[in-house]
Amino acid sequence: MSDISINLEKGQKIELTKTTPGLTKVQIGGGWDVNKNATGSYDVDISAYLVDVNEKIGSGDNIVYFNHKKNPNGSVELDKDNLTGEGEGDDEKIFINFDTIPADRAAIYFAINIYKAQEKRQNFGVIQNAYIRVVNMADNQQLMRFDLSEDYSTGTGVLAGKLYRHGTEWKFQAIGEVVNGDIATIAKRWQ
Repeated sequence: MSDISINLEKGQKIELTKTTPGLTKVQIGGGWDVNKNATGSYDVDISAYLVDVNEKIGSGDNIVYFNHKKNPNGSVELDKDNLTGEGEGDDEKIFINFDTIPADRAAIYFAINIYKAQEKRQNFGVIQNAYIRVVNMADNQQLMRFDLSEDYSTGTGVLAGKLYRHGTEWKFQAIGEVVNGDIATIAKRWQ
């Protein structure tokens, strides 16, 4: 199968379901490394925030992260919580089934942040090689990748991107915005 993967730049959008007919299940993969000169341990996490057309989360059930690994109907599910980021490939994965995402959810935002960063006085400046990507689960083909190559050292994480409905289709937009705080703090932007 030919490589149709696209490397996105900040702000860029890509059509997913329109350009990949039959696409129903995707994996959102996030990867990162901690700078070898960093001191202490860094636990980096990926999280998903399901919002309605008014950009509101509503219930805490619409946040998927290490302590709440799936939304109520299981259409968005975190695979595992990687505590070290060591190893090749995706450090954490979120599985998405477009067919079963509740009709009242218009978009899913994805953030990558350091667990307890403020408490430990850590920032995203020690994180390198960070990325987010979308993989077609039917054939394991990468559809797009967004390398988080900017300097995010002023924050404890990054709002990486979002999947969103456009009519009956699903698209992805690369965001790359610095965030500060834990998962609950990040979620406040959609309350």
